[in-house]
Amino acid sequence: LYEFPDKSQQVSILLDLESIVVGERNQKMVESYVDYIFADAKLGERLLAEHDTDEGRLAGVAQLHAAFRRSSLRDLAKDKYVRILDELQSSYIERTDFFGRLDSDPCGAAEKARRLMTLCAEGAFIADGNIEAARNLLRGYVREPEFLDGAEDAG
Repeated sequence: LYEFPDKSQQVSILLDLESIVVGERNQKMVESYVDYIFADAKLGERLLAEHDTDEGRLAGVAQLHAAFRRSSLRDLAKDKYVRILDELQSSYIERTDFFGRLDSDPCGAAEKARRLMTLCAEGAFIADGNIEAARNLLRGYVREPEFLDGAEDAG
């Protein structure tokens, strides 16, 4: 695992390994190492630093979240890690004012809607509040009079 500098890669490998190991002792060993990785006080920073863009950071956290959801870890452990990732993504969105910055981008309603729809389609928002905020912005963008400006009439 030390060959992989990215924490998300290490955790993904452990979750893959966890799905095939046999025996309670082996599963506990894998879970212990996941605990060790998640005990890192700078884990959130490290996970976010693995990507260069806001979209990449959101998607990276969501992919790890999905891997935990699919895993066969004990429910208590799984819920703990999922909650940590939910909080990480929510605090990142809040701290960086992701939705506010997108909303104030001068690119136009159609481009803003495209960006959000892409993120939603890729499952990049994991916490209910984040998904709902994205949906609300999308609804607003498609209602803007300039949303379809420049679109050619297909008829």
